[in-house]
Amino acid sequence: MAQTYDVVVVGAGVAGLTAAVAASQEGARVVVLERAPEAESGGNTRYTEAFLRMRSLDEAADGLEETLLGDVMGHPDPGLVIETTRDAARRSGLTRGSHVVDPDYVETFAE
Repeated sequence: MAQTYDVVVVGAGVAGLTAAVAASQEGARVVVLERAPEAESGGNTRYTEAFLRMRSLDEAADGLEETLLGDVMGHPDPGLVIETTRDAARRSGLTRGSHVVDPDYVETFAE
């Protein structure tokens, strides 16, 4: 049986899915073509620098926290790393006011 679509999106990465949703919201009949099996879909989005890898829709991938904290700002100053491991109330004003990754936040995010 032939199907008719207004928009054909090739690839189920974030860009492709964003395009598909946008077209659908405008009333288009959309089909998304993805060559990867469902368990491996997502294109390069699965491996972006954002490190937001998921094992499933409900569970973060192994090592998410370590990856987020280990690659913060490339190669952070060791003193800054030590400072951010302290309880938030004991961190210096400079550290609290800086754009750094808070390990407590990362833990909550991963949960």
